[in-house]
Amino acid sequence: MDRRKKETERKRKREARKKSKTTTEKDSGQSSETKDIPVWYEAYFKSQNAARMQRLRSQSEFRDKERLQDANYKREKRKRSDFRDSEQFRDTEAKRTKRDDPILKQNEQIKNTLFRKNKRTDPQVRQNEQLRDTKARKDKRQDSNVRQNEQLRDTKARKDKRQDSNVRQNEQLRDADAKRAKRDDPILKQNEQIKNTQFRKNKRTDPQVRQNEQLRDTKARKDKRQDSNVRQNEQLRDTKARKDKRQDSNVRQNEQLRDTKARKDKRQDSNGRQNEQLRDTKARKDKRQDSNVRQNEQLRNADAKRAKRDDPILKQNEQIKNTQFRKNKRTDPQVRQNEQLRDTNARRRSRITPSSEEMLISIFQKKIMEGPTFVCVSCHRLLYRSSVCILNRERFVKMDLDVLSSCIVSVLSPDGKEYICNACQTAMSKGNMPNISVGNGLDLDDVPTELADLNSLEAVFISRRIPFMKLIALPRGKQKSVHGCVVNIPIEPEQNLSVLPRVPSPDSLITVKLKRKIQYRGHVFLQNIRPQKIENALHILKNVMNNPLYSNVTLNQNWATEAQQNDANLWNRLTNQYSDDNEPISDDNVDDSEVEEEDERSRLSGLPFNSCIQSKDISTDTNLILNYAPGENKRPKSFHTDEHSKELSFPHLFPSGKFGFSMPRSQKVSMKKYFQTRILNNDTRFARNIEYIFYAQYRCEAKEIQDSLSISLRKGKQMELTAGEIR
Repeated sequence: MDRRKKETERKRKREARKKSKTTTEKDSGQSSETKDIPVWYEAYFKSQNAARMQRLRSQSEFRDKERLQDANYKREKRKRSDFRDSEQFRDTEAKRTKRDDPILKQNEQIKNTLFRKNKRTDPQVRQNEQLRDTKARKDKRQDSNVRQNEQLRDTKARKDKRQDSNVRQNEQLRDADAKRAKRDDPILKQNEQIKNTQFRKNKRTDPQVRQNEQLRDTKARKDKRQDSNVRQNEQLRDTKARKDKRQDSNVRQNEQLRDTKARKDKRQDSNGRQNEQLRDTKARKDKRQDSNVRQNEQLRNADAKRAKRDDPILKQNEQIKNTQFRKNKRTDPQVRQNEQLRDTNARRRSRITPSSEEMLISIFQKKIMEGPTFVCVSCHRLLYRSSVCILNRERFVKMDLDVLSSCIVSVLSPDGKEYICNACQTAMSKGNMPNISVGNGLDLDDVPTELADLNSLEAVFISRRIPFMKLIALPRGKQKSVHGCVVNIPIEPEQNLSVLPRVPSPDSLITVKLKRKIQYRGHVFLQNIRPQKIENALHILKNVMNNPLYSNVTLNQNWATEAQQNDANLWNRLTNQYSDDNEPISDDNVDDSEVEEEDERSRLSGLPFNSCIQSKDISTDTNLILNYAPGENKRPKSFHTDEHSKELSFPHLFPSGKFGFSMPRSQKVSMKKYFQTRILNNDTRFARNIEYIFYAQYRCEAKEIQDSLSISLRKGKQMELTAGEIR
């Protein structure tokens, strides 16, 4: 109440001051009708009132009462709209003025942020805030313009963000991981497939979309089919798919009915029937050009007719029909005349006896006129035309593509075509790899020039096995034959190379007799050899071809230095044929000491000549021939226990030491088939080697004899015998 009185008094004084300022004075002295309150009175009143209020506010009850009165007063005062508006305006202006200070503004933001964070620690508050914000966004998005602007803004923000390659890459990885994790759930995966299928179906309802999709797919397939390998793989895949599908009897029956109906509808047109007959006739003629096709067709027709003629009624009807056909045909005089001429020529040919030797020889020569020049693309054998047929890859749909590519190695025959032998075609048609195919470990290495240039005796010097065989000339025709057994003798190339005389010239020749034993008069080989060629060949086998069978062979590369250190005078005489003043040394100046040096030189080198000028028949002079028996005092090895005897006996034919008979293979091949494949190979290195042919013959015969051996036992009565009774 005191506060209200005080406020009323203040209001009265303000109104009095306003009136005193606004009233006009009536007289010249400008005196007013009312007099103002003295200043001392107002100051005194304020001081007394302040002292009294201070005493009262020291009491807690008065302070609480005053606060309650002020609150009620403000509440009653704010019920007036004009007061509320003026208060809001005043507060707003005060806040604006306060926020102009950046420090106060920053402190206010920090305080508000901290307040919101503390408030959001309560989960209920966060949940309510999220619900309120979600509802506000939903209400805001009801407006289509707001949604459109929001989409444009988000799209632009994503585009700007994706300009960074790292952001795009991270986004792709995140999306890929999310999709992968999502698709692990079978239900989600199924729903996604259904959704995608439905989306594509809805999209394809538009004819323009379907047409564009068909054009795009057609162009992609055409571009892909430009590659011959793609076309071939597609044909093989489609053929296999059709065959697998036709295993079902219902599918075959439906397909036959559908094709039969389509052909019937197509044949209703006379032009269509005529064109089909012409096309089929031409196709059958072209197909029958192949002798194998004609032969198979004749056999098939013969079997069908034979089975058909077992029925007596069908046989009788066929005879009647054929008789009537021949009668109708013979009504033409030209046909009768041709038939009479044909029968006359046939009777004349039948009267000629073809037992004459000249006719049989001519028939044989006609059959072998072309010779074995046709190469099989699978086994690489040289065969006659009757043993091969033209390659058709569509017949091998049962084979795996990787196995098929390893079996077929493109080799053209002299006529420029690819052929395959009947044996390989039969095996590959069943889906199996032929056991004689090059893909079954029967390939060949390229022979280096250093190995291909060796003669028979030089090949013996680089081998680690010598298949000793006695070759004799047959009385008629002078063809060679092997007499007796073939013995497998182990030798070492280092020992052979150490026996040969070493001379500085790489073109030097040495005549060597290869014997079974030094004391024998006979010999196995008598040929001139080149020591430098032998050393180069061993170097090629060990270091270039990396033959594992020659990895432990040691070669002396410093023999020239050692020879020069051992006898420098002899080495200088071997390398220099002239004196220091480049004048030839005449025979008149040669004394006895030089003759002794020449004899010593001849003893060391094996040849008493400085050049290749030798006597006409060098074999008649035993002093110029090196006798060598590498297998003397060596214990022979069995061919059955010596797995790599073939590669060690003929290293110039197997330079890498691979593709021998003992090599592991996916398809087992017999020894006879193996040697046949090698000798008939289009690479004629085996067919031109006489020793290899006789070696193969002996190994096959020994194998057949070994396989034919058997032990038969008969069970009898058990008896006790002594050694004397057994004798």
